[in-house]
Amino acid sequence: MGVVLMSKRELNRIDVLARLDGRRLTTLAAADLMRVTVRQTHRLLKRYRAGGAPAIANRRRGRPSNNRLSDVVRDHAIALVREYYADFGPTLAAEKLGIEIDDALAIAEQVDV
Repeated sequence: MGVVLMSKRELNRIDVLARLDGRRLTTLAAADLMRVTVRQTHRLLKRYRAGGAPAIANRRRGRPSNNRLSDVVRDHAIALVREYYADFGPTLAAEKLGIEIDDALAIAEQVDV
C-alpha cells in the first residue's frame, strides 16, 4: 500500500476514533472533539473499523473539482484577460469578464427569440 497524505484534522480524527474504538471515549465526547455530530461519528467509526486509518483520508483528494470550468472556457478567459485587461487586478478583471459574458448571453437570448 502507498503513502496516504492526511491533514492535521484527519490525523486528529484517527486519534479520536482509535480512542473511541478502544472504549476510552464515549461517542458524545468523540463527536465534541472532532466537532461533528454523533451520527457522523458513528459513520466515521464504521469507516475506520472497515478500512483503518487510510479510510479516514478525504477520498476526493487529487481529483478535479466538480465545478471546474472546461479547458476551452478557461483558456478563452485567460486570453481575454491577457489581451484586454493585463493591467487589471484579479477582482476587476473578473468583473469585466462577467460583464462581457452577460452581454454575450443577452445577445444570444435575443437571437433565439
